[in-house]
Amino acid sequence: ISISCNGETYENSESLCTTDQITHEIQTLLERVFGEIEKPNFGFLVHIGESIKTEVIEKPNKPVTFEFEQKYFTVKIGDSVRYLPEGFYTFTGNTIYVSKNMNMELTPFYFDNADMVYCYDDQFVVYKQGALRYPDGKISCISQEPYDLVQEEAVPYTVSVSDGRLDRKASVCGIYDGYMIFSNGMISPFSFAWQMKVSGPILEWCAQNDYLFILDLSSYVRLIDLKNRKLLWKKFIPRAWGIGVFEDKVYVGTDNGLVMINFEGETIGERECRDFGVTPNGVIYLTDDEEGHFIRYNDVCVLIRSDEVTVYTDQVHVFHNVQKVRNLSRCVVVKTDKGCWVIPK
Repeated sequence: ISISCNGETYENSESLCTTDQITHEIQTLLERVFGEIEKPNFGFLVHIGESIKTEVIEKPNKPVTFEFEQKYFTVKIGDSVRYLPEGFYTFTGNTIYVSKNMNMELTPFYFDNADMVYCYDDQFVVYKQGALRYPDGKISCISQEPYDLVQEEAVPYTVSVSDGRLDRKASVCGIYDGYMIFSNGMISPFSFAWQMKVSGPILEWCAQNDYLFILDLSSYVRLIDLKNRKLLWKKFIPRAWGIGVFEDKVYVGTDNGLVMINFEGETIGERECRDFGVTPNGVIYLTDDEEGHFIRYNDVCVLIRSDEVTVYTDQVHVFHNVQKVRNLSRCVVVKTDKGCWVIPK
């Protein structure tokens, strides 16, 4: 052991020690270097709060001790309220310093390296490496990523449905309020107690309460009463490419602009528009190609602009390096190159 201090060197080369003696040898050399040091019989305690106060204390463990006044703050996250001391906290994947009363918006949940994430009963199920991983530890192997998860059961992308004559495979293009909507224009409850042909191949759809609005590839807009399983009306709108509903109006995008119709199927207005998106807070109109383009998902719309993706739910969320966006029955999932962001509905 060799210790150098102020140009002088102290070592134990004349009497080497074993490893179990090394602590004692170091202490001995340090005493030779610094001599005997007396521990002070008083020290200082510094209180830091709204003001700084200092007091003298006897027989301290260290010369100066800092004591910080602990403050508590109310933090509201969605419907949940917490009473927390000042400090750093992680809420839904974001680290935040709490130093005042805060009312936070719900932020997306993040799942690293997940292929897809599903919601049910306020819990998350992760799909990764060919298996669904449930919160209770259960693992269900499934070869293909499900379209959605309903009542803990995986819904595949294609399902066998009957038009009354033949059973055919049909792609699921939406799930709404207990109903499955298929790309071939059929609808069915989850139980498959009945199946009903309501239109031709579906281009887009949207819904409000018991009403299902469908735009098919033939440019027909149809209103379906889901509760009574009844077609209320259909309307031909030439060169239609998109549909959305907000409050008491149905918005249909066409090559000539945006057509607005009421729930009776009557045209009540038009306006110039290149693209549009319907959010819970209103309708967004685009008039220039450089503004990006919308993907409409019934109660959610997604604006794609260069490498930026903006998701409009009841809040606005911006993401980058996005590979795909899925609008599921209980959440919106944004998959990036590193994992999945989940926005609960």
